[in-house]
Amino acid sequence: IAKGFEPGRGQDGELAKATGTSPYFVKDLHRFKRNYSIQELENALENLRQVDYSLKTHTIRQDLLMELLLVQIVQGFSSERLPFAKTM
Repeated sequence: IAKGFEPGRGQDGELAKATGTSPYFVKDLHRFKRNYSIQELENALENLRQVDYSLKTHTIRQDLLMELLLVQIVQGFSSERLPFAKTM
């Protein structure tokens, strides 16, 4: 997200504009950049997409699927471990 933008270089306004984020939250973008790899972010987004699909197309307990989603994201697992992942 914040590739090419370094904290404290007077670029926070540009980064806020480029991401459509309030300048108040730019420091969070820099923190996320330091703490999470691109692969971890891609896995999290794919997990969200897969869970959305599963909730819309299968009868499954939502609370269990949401708990599994949380574990998936925290552990950095790919969405292949989710129920019904192979049906897409």
